[in-house]
Amino acid sequence: DPAAKLISNRSVCTKVNSPQKFSQIKQWLAECHTTHETCNECLLGPDNQVFLETSDTTKEKLKKRSKRTLSYAALSYAWGTKQPHATTKARLGAYLEGIRISSLPRTIQDAITVTRKLSIDFLWVDSLCIIQDDPLEKARELGIMGTIYHNAYVVISAASAQTCEDGFLEDRSQPPEYIQVPFGGDGSVNLTRSRTTSGNGGPFGAAPLDDRAWAYQEFYLARRLLVFHVHEVMWSCAWTGGDGAGRLCRMDAINGLNDSCRTDQYPDMRDWGFIVASYSRRQMTYENDKLPAISSIAELFARNHQVPYLAGLWPIAMAQLLSWFTNRYYKKPKRPAKWRAPSWSFFSVDGPIDFLSIDGTKYISERQNLGWEIRGCDIKPVSLETPFGEVADAKLHLRGRLMSVSVGTKMEADAAFTLEATPGEPESTVAASATEWTICFDAIEPAPAARGASVASCYGHVSVTDRLWCFVMWGAQESVNHTRSWNPTFNYRERFWGLGLAQLPDGKYHRVGCIIAVGQKDERIIERLQRLPRQDFTLV
Repeated sequence: DPAAKLISNRSVCTKVNSPQKFSQIKQWLAECHTTHETCNECLLGPDNQVFLETSDTTKEKLKKRSKRTLSYAALSYAWGTKQPHATTKARLGAYLEGIRISSLPRTIQDAITVTRKLSIDFLWVDSLCIIQDDPLEKARELGIMGTIYHNAYVVISAASAQTCEDGFLEDRSQPPEYIQVPFGGDGSVNLTRSRTTSGNGGPFGAAPLDDRAWAYQEFYLARRLLVFHVHEVMWSCAWTGGDGAGRLCRMDAINGLNDSCRTDQYPDMRDWGFIVASYSRRQMTYENDKLPAISSIAELFARNHQVPYLAGLWPIAMAQLLSWFTNRYYKKPKRPAKWRAPSWSFFSVDGPIDFLSIDGTKYISERQNLGWEIRGCDIKPVSLETPFGEVADAKLHLRGRLMSVSVGTKMEADAAFTLEATPGEPESTVAASATEWTICFDAIEPAPAARGASVASCYGHVSVTDRLWCFVMWGAQESVNHTRSWNPTFNYRERFWGLGLAQLPDGKYHRVGCIIAVGQKDERIIERLQRLPRQDFTLV
């Protein structure tokens, strides 16, 4: 059939450890190294670091070298289990003399194999290159983890390995489902489901590593990324990407991985909102790693935008980034057992978060600031050496409108309650005629089977029967006939969005959720909200 000449073969390479596959990988690396100027830039510091020196022997040695002048690979993998081989103070002396490769987990052994085949002399592995029982060194190393992956010549991702014992160089299985289509005298074509479309966990579909929080930063900051995925080997850099058959276009590569090249794309730092929303959907073993595991991406943003970092937020985008809410369709959010971040930061919650129209809101006119402003912010990091890591204390000073509210008896959805106006308090009469007035708590314990459930905040538990406060933030007109605001037939009702707050004994407030009100047709909610007096207050 003459049409056969127009159909290109896209076979799946199942032998990921074959000479043919590594020949192709070397071509990818060589093309990137010689033609992509951006991919050769090392943007982050500091400089000196311990690496595993690879050689064609049965032992490896730990050596200290400069990252900026050293060509090295870094391993991105899931621990999954305890690491009995990990470097400790007691083992360090012996490891400097040499580590028997056969004593290492299979995933690390495979990473050494890949590094040797690519003729790279050094490999960075966290369990070996960080002294695990030295708290000071461990804290310092966690704070610069992203820089290690960013400055690596290539990051080897063991995406298919559930634990460090699994390895990732075994032959892959052929796609189990296919449709055989006759193709004239040239035989037949097997049609299989695409293996490179985005999945819930990552840009190449679901794999064990796609669900890990630390791996997000390692993927994001890598200048060159070699992914040993569930089905085959994937490749990505800042300019190109794909698999052995070319099933990934350049734009998909840029949007999926190696995003450090585009942190200046939006001056309002919209990229940061996308990053945080994606990052929040990943799993983390240790609750206190929430800020450190994204700290190097934050460092890169601070470097590019020249602005201070405020416990996950940025002063040039506070209006947008304060407008976050927990997404309960994925899993129920919860608070960490120990204080980790201020209540106004999304890093104070474990679970998926989203932002109020981070990428635009359909059929809603432009949001209107209802008279609030930020007067200042005080941030105290746990360590001055890691300003983008853990936080010891944080206060946000605001001026705006506060309104007293109480929780009614009706539940709208999981952890969502109807609010009632508080009797005898005229400042809350704005809510009296609203059709819908709902608070969605950031986290509730236990499940809200009754009105007596409590809100889990950063500062203890708050009963939903207690008096709450609404910090009025945004107003907008919502179309009721699915037209845009500039359309002459635009028919709307007003809505507003704010934060639900509880008050501490010292007079400061802490966030417990977000509040949404939608008025009836022609009801002027925004106008009445703007009559409320403004006052200074502090969020913690």
